[in-house]
Amino acid sequence: MDNQVEEVKKKSNIVNIVSEHVALKKKGRNFVGLCPFHSEKTGSFMVNEELQIYKCFGCGAGGDVIKFLMEVEGLDFGEALEKLADKAGVKLVDRVKTDKDGKRELIEVHDLAAEYYHYLLTKHRSGEAARKYLAGRGMNEKLIETFRLGYALPEWDGLVSYLVDKKRYRPEVLVAAGLATGNERRLYDRFRGRVIFPLYDISGRVVGFSGRILPAASQVTQAGRPNNDEAKYINSPETTIYHKSKMLFGLTIARNEIKKKNRVLIVEGELDMMSSFAAGVTETVAIKGSAVTEEMMDILSRLTSTFVLALDADAAGEAAMKRSIEAAEKRGLSIKMVNMVGGKDPDEIARKKPHEWVEMVERAVPIYEFFFDKAIARWGADSVENIGKIVKEVVPYLSKVENSVIREVWAKKLAEQLGVDKQRVYEEIEKVRSGRSQTEEKNVGKNTSSGRPSLDLSIIGILLTSGEELVERTKKMLLGLPLNGAVGKLVGLIFDEGGVWKAEIFVKNLPKELSSLAAEAYLLSTGEEIDEKEKVKLTVAWARGIIREERAQFAEQIKEAERQGNNVTIGNLSEKLVKLNALERKLALA
Repeated sequence: MDNQVEEVKKKSNIVNIVSEHVALKKKGRNFVGLCPFHSEKTGSFMVNEELQIYKCFGCGAGGDVIKFLMEVEGLDFGEALEKLADKAGVKLVDRVKTDKDGKRELIEVHDLAAEYYHYLLTKHRSGEAARKYLAGRGMNEKLIETFRLGYALPEWDGLVSYLVDKKRYRPEVLVAAGLATGNERRLYDRFRGRVIFPLYDISGRVVGFSGRILPAASQVTQAGRPNNDEAKYINSPETTIYHKSKMLFGLTIARNEIKKKNRVLIVEGELDMMSSFAAGVTETVAIKGSAVTEEMMDILSRLTSTFVLALDADAAGEAAMKRSIEAAEKRGLSIKMVNMVGGKDPDEIARKKPHEWVEMVERAVPIYEFFFDKAIARWGADSVENIGKIVKEVVPYLSKVENSVIREVWAKKLAEQLGVDKQRVYEEIEKVRSGRSQTEEKNVGKNTSSGRPSLDLSIIGILLTSGEELVERTKKMLLGLPLNGAVGKLVGLIFDEGGVWKAEIFVKNLPKELSSLAAEAYLLSTGEEIDEKEKVKLTVAWARGIIREERAQFAEQIKEAERQGNNVTIGNLSEKLVKLNALERKLALA
Protein backbone atom coordinates (compact mmCIF):
# COMPACT_ATOMS: atom_id res chain seq x y z
CA MET A 1 0.00 0.00 0.00
CA ASP A 2 2.87 2.39 0.82
CA ASN A 3 4.26 1.93 -2.69
CA GLN A 4 0.88 2.80 -4.17
CA VAL A 5 0.61 5.93 -2.02
CA GLU A 6 3.97 7.08 -3.38
CA GLU A 7 2.88 6.22 -6.92
CA VAL A 8 -0.29 8.32 -6.55
CA LYS A 9 1.70 11.25 -5.14
CA LYS A 10 4.27 10.95 -7.92
CA LYS A 11 1.58 11.04 -10.62
CA SER A 12 -0.42 13.88 -9.00
CA ASN A 13 0.81 17.40 -9.71
CA ILE A 14 0.04 19.43 -6.60
CA VAL A 15 -0.23 22.67 -8.62
CA ASN A 16 -3.05 21.20 -10.73
CA ILE A 17 -4.90 19.83 -7.69
CA VAL A 18 -4.59 23.06 -5.69
CA SER A 19 -5.62 25.11 -8.75
CA GLU A 20 -9.04 23.43 -8.65
CA HIS A 21 -9.67 25.28 -5.39
CA VAL A 22 -7.35 28.30 -5.42
CA ALA A 23 -6.48 30.83 -8.14
CA LEU A 24 -2.67 30.56 -8.29
CA LYS A 25 -0.13 32.90 -9.88
CA LYS A 26 3.49 32.02 -10.70
CA LYS A 27 5.96 33.96 -8.59
CA GLY A 28 9.57 32.86 -8.95
CA ARG A 29 9.86 29.18 -8.07
CA ASN A 30 6.49 29.14 -6.31
CA PHE A 31 2.82 29.58 -7.10
CA VAL A 32 1.00 32.03 -4.83
CA GLY A 33 -2.67 32.50 -3.93
CA LEU A 34 -5.11 33.27 -1.13
CA CYS A 35 -5.04 30.63 1.59
CA PRO A 36 -8.09 28.29 1.52
CA PHE A 37 -7.74 27.66 5.25
CA HIS A 38 -8.07 31.21 6.61
CA SER A 39 -9.36 34.60 5.42
CA GLU A 40 -6.75 36.99 4.01
CA LYS A 41 -6.52 39.89 1.57
CA THR A 42 -2.91 39.31 0.47
CA GLY A 43 -1.80 35.85 -0.61
CA SER A 44 0.51 34.12 1.86
CA PHE A 45 -0.25 30.63 0.52
CA MET A 46 2.52 29.07 -1.57
CA VAL A 47 2.78 25.90 -3.64
CA ASN A 48 6.11 24.51 -4.77
CA GLU A 49 5.98 22.23 -7.81
CA GLU A 50 9.52 20.87 -7.37
CA LEU A 51 8.98 19.71 -3.81
CA GLN A 52 5.25 19.00 -4.35
CA ILE A 53 4.29 20.74 -1.13
CA TYR A 54 2.16 23.71 -0.01
CA LYS A 55 2.68 26.08 2.91
CA CYS A 56 0.72 29.06 4.23
CA PHE A 57 2.87 31.63 6.00
CA GLY A 58 -0.24 33.22 7.44
CA CYS A 59 -1.90 30.34 9.30
CA GLY A 60 0.85 27.72 9.17
CA ALA A 61 -1.07 25.08 7.16
CA GLY A 62 1.16 22.88 5.03
CA GLY A 63 1.80 19.41 3.65
CA ASP A 64 1.67 17.30 0.51
CA VAL A 65 -1.04 16.79 -2.13
CA ILE A 66 -2.94 14.18 -0.08
CA LYS A 67 -2.96 16.39 3.03
CA PHE A 68 -4.23 19.34 0.94
CA LEU A 69 -7.16 17.37 -0.45
CA MET A 70 -8.03 16.01 2.99
CA GLU A 71 -8.07 19.49 4.52
CA VAL A 72 -9.74 21.47 1.75
CA GLU A 73 -12.47 18.93 0.89
CA GLY A 74 -12.97 17.39 4.32
CA LEU A 75 -11.94 13.90 3.19
CA ASP A 76 -10.29 11.15 5.21
CA PHE A 77 -6.97 9.69 4.03
CA GLY A 78 -8.56 6.83 2.10
CA GLU A 79 -11.06 9.07 0.30
CA ALA A 80 -8.36 11.58 -0.69
CA LEU A 81 -6.08 8.78 -1.92
CA GLU A 82 -8.90 7.21 -3.97
CA LYS A 83 -9.83 10.52 -5.57
CA LEU A 84 -6.22 11.26 -6.55
CA ALA A 85 -5.73 7.68 -7.78
CA ASP A 86 -8.79 7.98 -10.04
CA LYS A 87 -7.48 11.28 -11.45
CA ALA A 88 -3.99 9.86 -11.99
CA GLY A 89 -5.19 6.58 -13.49
CA VAL A 90 -3.69 4.46 -10.71
CA LYS A 91 -5.65 1.32 -9.80
CA LEU A 92 -5.47 0.77 -6.06
CA VAL A 93 -5.02 -2.87 -5.08
CA ASP A 94 -6.04 -2.35 -1.46
CA ARG A 95 -8.62 0.40 -1.12
CA VAL A 96 -8.70 2.05 2.30
CA LYS A 97 -12.21 1.53 3.69
CA THR A 98 -12.67 3.53 6.89
CA ASP A 99 -16.07 4.85 7.90
CA LYS A 100 -15.82 5.61 11.60
CA ASP A 101 -18.32 8.48 11.46
CA GLY A 102 -20.66 6.91 8.87
CA LYS A 103 -20.00 9.64 6.27
CA ARG A 104 -18.91 7.22 3.55
CA GLU A 105 -22.19 5.32 3.82
CA LEU A 106 -24.17 8.58 3.63
CA ILE A 107 -22.26 9.58 0.49
CA GLU A 108 -22.94 6.17 -1.07
CA VAL A 109 -26.67 6.30 -0.35
CA HIS A 110 -26.93 9.85 -1.76
CA ASP A 111 -25.20 8.79 -4.96
CA LEU A 112 -27.62 5.86 -5.36
CA ALA A 113 -30.56 8.17 -4.68
CA ALA A 114 -29.31 10.59 -7.35
CA GLU A 115 -29.07 7.71 -9.85
CA TYR A 116 -32.57 6.54 -8.92
CA TYR A 117 -34.13 10.01 -9.32
CA HIS A 118 -32.24 10.65 -12.57
CA TYR A 119 -33.41 7.35 -14.06
CA LEU A 120 -37.04 8.14 -13.20
CA LEU A 121 -36.80 11.53 -14.90
CA THR A 122 -34.93 10.51 -18.04
CA LYS A 123 -35.95 6.90 -18.71
CA HIS A 124 -39.15 6.03 -16.86
CA ARG A 125 -42.67 6.79 -18.14
CA SER A 126 -43.62 8.23 -14.72
CA GLY A 127 -41.17 11.09 -15.36
CA GLU A 128 -43.10 12.35 -18.41
CA ALA A 129 -44.86 15.20 -16.54
CA ALA A 130 -41.56 16.33 -15.00
CA ARG A 131 -39.84 16.24 -18.41
CA LYS A 132 -42.60 18.43 -19.89
CA TYR A 133 -42.37 20.85 -16.96
CA LEU A 134 -38.59 21.20 -17.35
CA ALA A 135 -38.88 21.61 -21.12
CA GLY A 136 -41.32 24.44 -20.49
CA ARG A 137 -38.71 26.04 -18.23
CA GLY A 138 -36.08 25.88 -20.98
CA MET A 139 -34.23 22.86 -19.57
CA ASN A 140 -33.07 20.69 -22.49
CA GLU A 141 -31.62 17.18 -22.30
CA LYS A 142 -28.05 18.44 -22.18
CA LEU A 143 -28.75 20.63 -19.14
CA ILE A 144 -30.62 17.79 -17.43
CA GLU A 145 -27.59 15.51 -17.93
CA THR A 146 -25.05 18.18 -16.95
CA PHE A 147 -26.79 18.87 -13.64
CA ARG A 148 -28.01 15.28 -13.20
CA LEU A 149 -31.58 16.36 -12.49
CA GLY A 150 -34.11 13.81 -11.31
CA TYR A 151 -37.69 13.15 -10.39
CA ALA A 152 -39.22 11.77 -7.17
CA LEU A 153 -42.37 9.68 -7.54
CA PRO A 154 -45.53 10.95 -5.81
CA GLU A 155 -45.46 7.85 -3.60
CA TRP A 156 -44.81 7.55 0.12
CA ASP A 157 -41.96 5.06 -0.08
CA GLY A 158 -40.58 4.78 -3.63
CA LEU A 159 -36.98 5.63 -2.65
CA VAL A 160 -37.23 3.81 0.68
CA SER A 161 -38.27 0.58 -1.08
CA TYR A 162 -35.42 0.92 -3.59
CA LEU A 163 -32.68 1.59 -1.00
CA VAL A 164 -33.88 -0.68 1.82
CA ASP A 165 -35.47 -3.61 -0.04
CA LYS A 166 -33.26 -3.68 -3.16
CA LYS A 167 -29.96 -2.19 -2.01
CA ARG A 168 -30.20 -3.53 1.57
CA TYR A 169 -29.40 -0.29 3.39
CA ARG A 170 -30.53 0.02 6.99
CA PRO A 171 -33.55 2.36 7.51
CA GLU A 172 -31.61 4.44 10.05
CA VAL A 173 -29.05 5.29 7.35
CA LEU A 174 -31.80 6.87 5.21
CA VAL A 175 -33.02 8.90 8.20
CA ALA A 176 -29.46 10.05 9.03
CA ALA A 177 -29.01 11.03 5.37
CA GLY A 178 -32.19 13.13 5.44
CA LEU A 179 -33.72 11.06 2.62
CA ALA A 180 -36.55 9.63 4.71
CA THR A 181 -38.64 10.44 7.77
CA GLY A 182 -40.91 8.41 10.00
CA ASN A 183 -40.66 5.97 12.87
CA GLU A 184 -39.83 2.37 13.63
CA ARG A 185 -43.09 1.15 12.11
CA ARG A 186 -42.88 2.94 8.77
CA LEU A 187 -40.53 5.21 6.80
CA TYR A 188 -41.63 7.83 4.26
CA ASP A 189 -39.70 9.44 1.41
CA ARG A 190 -38.80 13.07 2.18
CA PHE A 191 -39.12 14.02 -1.52
CA ARG A 192 -42.35 13.07 -3.29
CA GLY A 193 -43.76 14.29 -6.62
CA ARG A 194 -40.91 16.73 -7.17
CA VAL A 195 -38.22 17.66 -9.66
CA ILE A 196 -34.95 16.86 -7.90
CA PHE A 197 -31.78 18.96 -7.95
CA PRO A 198 -28.71 17.11 -6.58
CA LEU A 199 -26.54 19.25 -4.29
CA TYR A 200 -22.78 18.64 -4.49
CA ASP A 201 -20.01 19.46 -2.03
CA ILE A 202 -16.75 21.04 -3.24
CA SER A 203 -15.37 17.56 -3.80
CA GLY A 204 -18.12 16.82 -6.35
CA ARG A 205 -20.02 14.34 -4.18
CA VAL A 206 -23.82 14.40 -3.84
CA VAL A 207 -24.55 15.39 -0.22
CA GLY A 208 -28.17 16.55 -0.41
CA PHE A 209 -31.11 17.43 -2.61
CA SER A 210 -33.52 20.24 -3.33
CA GLY A 211 -36.98 19.31 -4.59
CA ARG A 212 -39.38 21.57 -6.51
CA ILE A 213 -43.01 20.49 -6.53
CA LEU A 214 -44.60 20.01 -9.96
CA PRO A 215 -47.40 22.54 -10.47
CA ALA A 216 -49.78 19.77 -11.58
CA ALA A 217 -48.60 17.19 -9.06
CA SER A 218 -51.40 15.46 -7.20
CA GLN A 219 -50.21 15.57 -3.63
CA VAL A 220 -52.34 13.68 -1.15
CA THR A 221 -52.39 13.32 2.60
CA GLN A 222 -52.23 9.96 4.35
CA ALA A 223 -56.03 10.05 4.45
CA GLY A 224 -56.09 10.36 0.65
CA ARG A 225 -57.22 14.00 0.53
CA PRO A 226 -55.55 16.65 -1.70
CA ASN A 227 -52.86 18.58 0.13
CA ASN A 228 -52.62 22.20 -1.00
CA ASP A 229 -50.20 23.19 1.73
CA GLU A 230 -47.11 21.59 0.15
CA ALA A 231 -44.10 23.93 0.07
CA LYS A 232 -42.89 24.84 -3.43
CA TYR A 233 -39.33 23.83 -2.46
CA ILE A 234 -38.05 21.49 0.22
CA ASN A 235 -34.38 20.81 0.93
CA SER A 236 -32.32 18.20 2.69
CA PRO A 237 -31.98 18.88 6.41
CA GLU A 238 -28.60 19.57 8.02
CA THR A 239 -26.66 16.30 8.29
CA THR A 240 -23.07 15.31 8.94
CA ILE A 241 -22.36 15.76 5.20
CA TYR A 242 -24.79 18.55 4.19
CA HIS A 243 -24.42 22.10 5.49
CA LYS A 244 -26.64 24.79 3.99
CA SER A 245 -24.21 27.60 4.92
CA LYS A 246 -21.55 26.08 2.60
CA MET A 247 -23.80 25.00 -0.26
CA LEU A 248 -23.19 26.63 -3.65
CA PHE A 249 -25.30 24.97 -6.35
CA GLY A 250 -23.40 24.62 -9.63
CA LEU A 251 -19.93 25.34 -8.21
CA THR A 252 -18.39 22.08 -9.42
CA ILE A 253 -19.55 22.92 -12.96
CA ALA A 254 -18.78 26.67 -12.87
CA ARG A 255 -15.46 26.54 -10.99
CA ASN A 256 -13.13 26.75 -14.02
CA GLU A 257 -15.19 29.50 -15.65
CA ILE A 258 -15.09 31.53 -12.43
CA LYS A 259 -11.29 31.38 -12.44
CA LYS A 260 -11.09 32.06 -16.17
CA LYS A 261 -13.41 35.12 -16.07
CA ASN A 262 -12.20 36.23 -12.63
CA ARG A 263 -15.73 36.81 -11.35
CA VAL A 264 -18.68 34.86 -9.99
CA LEU A 265 -22.37 35.62 -10.51
CA ILE A 266 -24.43 34.69 -7.45
CA VAL A 267 -28.16 33.98 -7.77
CA GLU A 268 -30.73 32.59 -5.33
CA GLY A 269 -32.13 29.37 -6.77
CA GLU A 270 -31.27 26.30 -8.81
CA LEU A 271 -33.42 27.29 -11.80
CA ASP A 272 -31.95 30.82 -11.69
CA MET A 273 -28.47 29.29 -11.86
CA MET A 274 -29.25 26.85 -14.67
CA SER A 275 -31.03 29.42 -16.84
CA SER A 276 -28.18 31.89 -16.39
CA PHE A 277 -25.67 29.14 -17.23
CA ALA A 278 -27.66 28.21 -20.36
CA ALA A 279 -27.76 31.86 -21.45
CA GLY A 280 -23.95 31.96 -21.48
CA VAL A 281 -23.11 33.28 -18.00
CA THR A 282 -21.27 30.08 -17.16
CA GLU A 283 -19.63 31.52 -14.04
CA THR A 284 -22.94 31.41 -12.12
CA VAL A 285 -23.60 29.70 -8.77
CA ALA A 286 -26.73 29.63 -6.58
CA ILE A 287 -27.02 30.05 -2.83
CA LYS A 288 -29.70 28.63 -0.54
CA GLY A 289 -31.68 31.62 0.71
CA SER A 290 -30.77 35.30 0.34
CA ALA A 291 -27.56 35.46 2.38
CA VAL A 292 -24.04 34.95 1.07
CA THR A 293 -22.50 33.39 4.18
CA GLU A 294 -18.90 33.82 5.30
CA GLU A 295 -18.27 30.15 4.51
CA MET A 296 -19.46 30.72 0.94
CA MET A 297 -17.24 33.81 0.65
CA ASP A 298 -14.24 31.84 1.86
CA ILE A 299 -14.85 29.16 -0.80
CA LEU A 300 -15.44 31.61 -3.66
CA SER A 301 -12.71 34.11 -2.72
CA ARG A 302 -10.11 31.40 -3.42
CA LEU A 303 -11.23 31.52 -7.07
CA THR A 304 -11.98 35.23 -7.65
CA SER A 305 -12.09 38.60 -5.90
CA THR A 306 -15.11 39.89 -7.86
CA PHE A 307 -18.62 38.93 -6.75
CA VAL A 308 -21.61 39.95 -8.90
CA LEU A 309 -24.96 39.59 -7.12
CA ALA A 310 -28.34 39.03 -8.75
CA LEU A 311 -30.40 38.67 -5.58
CA ASP A 312 -33.76 39.91 -4.33
CA ALA A 313 -33.36 43.42 -2.95
CA ASP A 314 -36.37 43.22 -0.63
CA ALA A 315 -36.09 44.03 3.10
CA ALA A 316 -34.77 40.58 4.00
CA GLY A 317 -32.39 40.62 1.04
CA GLU A 318 -31.05 44.07 1.93
CA ALA A 319 -30.37 43.01 5.52
CA ALA A 320 -28.49 39.94 4.24
CA MET A 321 -26.53 42.10 1.80
CA LYS A 322 -25.44 44.46 4.58
CA ARG A 323 -23.85 41.53 6.38
CA SER A 324 -22.30 40.33 3.13
CA ILE A 325 -20.76 43.74 2.39
CA GLU A 326 -19.00 43.86 5.74
CA ALA A 327 -17.61 40.34 5.34
CA ALA A 328 -16.55 41.12 1.75
CA GLU A 329 -14.76 44.33 2.75
CA LYS A 330 -12.75 42.43 5.36
CA ARG A 331 -11.63 40.03 2.62
CA GLY A 332 -10.78 42.79 0.15
CA LEU A 333 -13.47 41.68 -2.31
CA SER A 334 -15.25 43.75 -4.94
CA ILE A 335 -19.07 43.40 -4.94
CA LYS A 336 -21.29 44.43 -7.83
CA MET A 337 -25.06 44.26 -8.28
CA VAL A 338 -27.11 43.39 -11.37
CA ASN A 339 -30.00 45.78 -11.95
CA MET A 340 -32.66 43.29 -13.05
CA VAL A 341 -35.33 44.57 -15.43
CA GLY A 342 -37.79 42.76 -17.69
CA GLY A 343 -38.56 39.86 -15.39
CA LYS A 344 -39.16 38.87 -11.79
CA ASP A 345 -35.93 36.86 -11.39
CA PRO A 346 -32.78 35.73 -13.27
CA ASP A 347 -34.52 32.54 -14.43
CA GLU A 348 -37.29 34.41 -16.25
CA ILE A 349 -35.01 37.05 -17.78
CA ALA A 350 -32.31 34.58 -18.86
CA ARG A 351 -34.87 32.21 -20.46
CA LYS A 352 -36.86 34.84 -22.32
CA LYS A 353 -34.09 37.32 -23.14
CA PRO A 354 -30.73 35.51 -22.88
CA HIS A 355 -28.73 38.20 -24.74
CA GLU A 356 -30.20 40.96 -22.58
CA TRP A 357 -29.37 38.93 -19.46
CA VAL A 358 -25.72 38.66 -20.50
CA GLU A 359 -25.64 42.44 -21.07
CA MET A 360 -27.26 43.11 -17.67
CA VAL A 361 -24.56 41.07 -15.96
CA GLU A 362 -21.86 42.95 -17.89
CA ARG A 363 -23.40 46.28 -16.80
CA ALA A 364 -23.47 45.34 -13.11
CA VAL A 365 -22.62 48.36 -10.95
CA PRO A 366 -20.69 48.58 -7.67
CA ILE A 367 -23.07 47.67 -4.86
CA TYR A 368 -22.80 51.09 -3.21
CA GLU A 369 -23.89 52.79 -6.43
CA PHE A 370 -26.79 50.35 -6.67
CA PHE A 371 -28.03 51.34 -3.21
CA PHE A 372 -27.57 55.08 -4.02
CA ASP A 373 -29.81 54.75 -7.07
CA LYS A 374 -32.34 52.60 -5.22
CA ALA A 375 -32.66 55.02 -2.29
CA ILE A 376 -32.89 58.10 -4.55
CA ALA A 377 -35.56 56.41 -6.69
CA ARG A 378 -37.50 55.48 -3.56
CA TRP A 379 -37.43 58.86 -1.79
CA GLY A 380 -36.44 61.48 -4.37
CA ALA A 381 -33.90 64.20 -3.56
CA ASP A 382 -36.35 67.07 -3.84
CA SER A 383 -36.66 67.97 -0.16
CA VAL A 384 -34.51 68.22 2.97
CA GLU A 385 -36.59 65.50 4.62
CA ASN A 386 -36.10 63.05 1.74
CA ILE A 387 -32.36 63.77 1.51
CA GLY A 388 -32.18 62.91 5.20
CA LYS A 389 -33.93 59.59 4.54
CA ILE A 390 -31.53 58.77 1.71
CA VAL A 391 -28.49 59.54 3.85
CA LYS A 392 -29.89 57.46 6.71
CA GLU A 393 -30.44 54.52 4.35
CA VAL A 394 -27.14 54.65 2.42
CA VAL A 395 -24.55 55.78 4.99
CA PRO A 396 -24.58 52.49 6.98
CA TYR A 397 -23.46 50.71 3.79
CA LEU A 398 -20.66 53.21 3.13
CA SER A 399 -19.45 52.89 6.71
CA LYS A 400 -18.48 49.28 5.92
CA VAL A 401 -15.84 50.41 3.37
CA GLU A 402 -12.47 49.65 4.98
CA ASN A 403 -10.24 51.75 2.70
CA SER A 404 -10.49 55.42 3.76
CA VAL A 405 -9.65 56.74 0.27
CA ILE A 406 -12.38 54.62 -1.36
CA ARG A 407 -14.75 55.65 1.43
CA GLU A 408 -14.12 59.31 0.60
CA VAL A 409 -14.70 58.67 -3.12
CA TRP A 410 -18.13 57.17 -2.39
CA ALA A 411 -18.95 60.03 -0.01
CA LYS A 412 -18.17 62.47 -2.83
CA LYS A 413 -20.34 60.54 -5.33
CA LEU A 414 -23.32 60.51 -2.93
CA ALA A 415 -22.86 64.21 -2.14
CA GLU A 416 -22.85 65.07 -5.85
CA GLN A 417 -26.07 63.12 -6.46
CA LEU A 418 -27.78 64.83 -3.52
CA GLY A 419 -26.33 68.29 -4.20
CA VAL A 420 -24.80 68.62 -0.71
CA ASP A 421 -21.31 69.24 0.67
CA LYS A 422 -19.05 66.16 0.54
CA GLN A 423 -17.61 66.85 4.00
CA ARG A 424 -21.07 66.66 5.63
CA VAL A 425 -21.67 63.20 4.10
CA TYR A 426 -18.21 62.04 5.16
CA GLU A 427 -18.88 63.23 8.72
CA GLU A 428 -22.09 61.15 8.83
CA ILE A 429 -20.16 58.08 7.64
CA GLU A 430 -17.48 58.60 10.29
CA LYS A 431 -20.14 58.93 13.01
CA VAL A 432 -21.42 55.45 12.15
CA ARG A 433 -17.86 54.09 11.89
CA SER A 434 -16.84 55.58 15.22
CA GLY A 435 -19.74 53.81 16.95
CA ARG A 436 -18.70 50.57 15.27
CA SER A 437 -15.05 51.11 16.16
CA GLN A 438 -15.87 51.60 19.83
CA THR A 439 -17.82 48.33 19.83
CA GLU A 440 -14.96 46.55 18.08
CA GLU A 441 -12.46 47.92 20.60
CA LYS A 442 -14.61 46.63 23.48
CA ASN A 443 -14.80 43.21 21.84
CA VAL A 444 -11.05 43.16 21.24
CA GLY A 445 -10.54 44.06 24.89
CA LYS A 446 -12.56 41.02 25.92
CA ASN A 447 -10.46 38.64 23.85
CA THR A 448 -6.92 39.91 24.26
CA SER A 449 -4.89 40.99 27.26
CA SER A 450 -2.64 43.30 25.30
CA GLY A 451 -2.29 45.47 22.24
CA ARG A 452 1.24 44.17 21.71
CA PRO A 453 0.68 40.66 20.30
CA SER A 454 4.00 40.38 18.40
CA LEU A 455 6.04 41.66 21.37
CA ASP A 456 4.14 39.35 23.72
CA LEU A 457 5.16 36.34 21.62
CA SER A 458 8.73 37.60 21.31
CA ILE A 459 9.18 37.95 25.09
CA ILE A 460 7.64 34.55 25.84
CA GLY A 461 9.84 33.00 23.15
CA ILE A 462 12.95 34.64 24.61
CA LEU A 463 12.16 33.38 28.11
CA LEU A 464 11.39 29.86 26.86
CA THR A 465 14.68 29.55 24.98
CA SER A 466 17.08 31.46 27.27
CA GLY A 467 19.19 30.08 30.10
CA GLU A 468 18.48 30.46 33.82
CA GLU A 469 20.87 33.41 34.15
CA LEU A 470 19.07 35.63 31.60
CA VAL A 471 15.65 34.65 32.98
CA GLU A 472 16.76 35.63 36.50
CA ARG A 473 18.18 38.96 35.27
CA THR A 474 14.96 39.69 33.37
CA LYS A 475 12.91 38.86 36.46
CA LYS A 476 14.90 41.37 38.53
CA MET A 477 14.72 44.00 35.78
CA LEU A 478 10.92 43.71 35.61
CA LEU A 479 10.35 43.56 39.37
CA GLY A 480 7.21 45.57 40.14
CA LEU A 481 5.78 45.33 36.59
CA PRO A 482 2.08 44.33 36.61
CA LEU A 483 1.75 40.93 34.89
CA ASN A 484 -1.87 40.58 33.80
CA GLY A 485 -3.83 38.27 31.49
CA ALA A 486 -2.62 35.06 29.87
CA VAL A 487 0.70 36.60 28.79
CA GLY A 488 1.42 37.93 32.28
CA LYS A 489 0.47 34.61 33.85
CA LEU A 490 2.78 32.70 31.51
CA VAL A 491 5.71 35.07 32.11
CA GLY A 492 5.13 34.78 35.88
CA LEU A 493 5.20 30.95 35.64
CA ILE A 494 8.54 31.03 33.81
CA PHE A 495 9.94 33.40 36.45
CA ASP A 496 8.70 31.08 39.21
CA GLU A 497 10.41 28.11 37.51
CA GLY A 498 13.66 30.07 37.32
CA GLY A 499 13.85 29.32 33.60
CA VAL A 500 12.80 26.46 31.35
CA TRP A 501 15.01 23.39 31.17
CA LYS A 502 13.17 21.74 28.27
CA ALA A 503 10.59 23.87 26.46
CA GLU A 504 8.67 20.94 24.92
CA ILE A 505 7.98 19.41 28.35
CA PHE A 506 7.16 22.81 29.90
CA VAL A 507 4.65 23.65 27.15
CA LYS A 508 3.06 20.19 27.29
CA ASN A 509 2.42 20.48 31.03
CA LEU A 510 0.87 23.96 30.88
CA PRO A 511 -2.88 24.50 31.35
CA LYS A 512 -4.79 24.37 28.05
CA GLU A 513 -5.41 28.14 28.00
CA LEU A 514 -1.65 28.81 28.14
CA SER A 515 -0.18 25.93 26.13
CA SER A 516 -1.27 27.20 22.68
CA LEU A 517 0.14 30.66 23.44
CA ALA A 518 3.45 29.16 24.60
CA ALA A 519 3.62 26.78 21.60
CA GLU A 520 3.12 29.62 19.11
CA ALA A 521 5.78 31.74 20.83
CA TYR A 522 8.22 28.81 20.89
CA LEU A 523 7.73 28.05 17.16
CA LEU A 524 8.40 31.69 16.23
CA SER A 525 11.51 31.79 18.40
CA THR A 526 13.18 28.80 16.72
CA GLY A 527 14.15 30.90 13.72
CA GLU A 528 16.94 33.45 13.58
CA GLU A 529 19.13 33.72 16.70
CA ILE A 530 18.80 36.98 18.68
CA ASP A 531 21.80 38.32 20.58
CA GLU A 532 21.51 39.27 24.23
CA LYS A 533 21.46 43.03 23.64
CA GLU A 534 18.52 42.66 21.28
CA LYS A 535 16.71 40.48 23.83
CA VAL A 536 17.11 43.17 26.49
CA LYS A 537 15.96 45.85 24.04
CA LEU A 538 12.80 43.87 23.18
CA THR A 539 12.08 43.22 26.87
CA VAL A 540 12.36 46.93 27.70
CA ALA A 541 10.03 47.87 24.81
CA TRP A 542 7.51 45.27 25.98
CA ALA A 543 7.62 46.49 29.59
CA ARG A 544 7.27 50.14 28.54
CA GLY A 545 4.13 49.24 26.58
CA ILE A 546 2.61 47.70 29.72
CA ILE A 547 3.60 50.75 31.78
CA ARG A 548 1.94 53.12 29.28
CA GLU A 549 -1.30 51.14 29.42
CA GLU A 550 -1.26 50.97 33.22
CA ARG A 551 -0.51 54.69 33.49
CA ALA A 552 -3.43 55.57 31.19
CA GLN A 553 -5.78 53.42 33.29
CA PHE A 554 -4.57 55.00 36.55
CA ALA A 555 -5.03 58.50 35.11
CA GLU A 556 -8.67 57.71 34.22
CA GLN A 557 -9.27 56.24 37.68
CA ILE A 558 -7.75 59.30 39.37
CA LYS A 559 -10.05 61.60 37.36
CA GLU A 560 -13.07 59.59 38.48
CA ALA A 561 -11.87 59.62 42.10
CA GLU A 562 -11.36 63.41 41.97
CA ARG A 563 -14.90 63.82 40.60
CA GLN A 564 -16.21 61.79 43.54
CA GLY A 565 -13.88 63.49 46.04
CA ASN A 566 -12.36 60.16 47.12
CA ASN A 567 -8.96 61.22 48.54
CA VAL A 568 -7.99 57.73 49.75
CA THR A 569 -8.31 56.26 46.24
CA ILE A 570 -6.43 59.25 44.79
CA GLY A 571 -3.57 58.65 47.23
CA ASN A 572 -3.34 54.92 46.46
CA LEU A 573 -3.38 55.46 42.70
CA SER A 574 -0.83 58.27 42.92
CA GLU A 575 1.49 55.95 44.83
CA LYS A 576 1.15 53.30 42.13
CA LEU A 577 1.92 55.91 39.45
CA VAL A 578 5.10 56.92 41.30
CA LYS A 579 6.23 53.26 41.36
CA LEU A 580 5.52 52.86 37.64
CA ASN A 581 7.52 56.00 36.84
CA ALA A 582 10.41 54.72 38.95
CA LEU A 583 10.33 51.37 37.10
CA GLU A 584 10.36 53.16 33.74
CA ARG A 585 13.43 55.17 34.78
CA LYS A 586 15.17 51.93 35.82
CA LEU A 587 14.36 50.36 32.46
CA ALA A 588 15.91 53.34 30.67
CA LEU A 589 19.25 52.34 32.21
CA ALA A 590 19.01 48.66 31.17
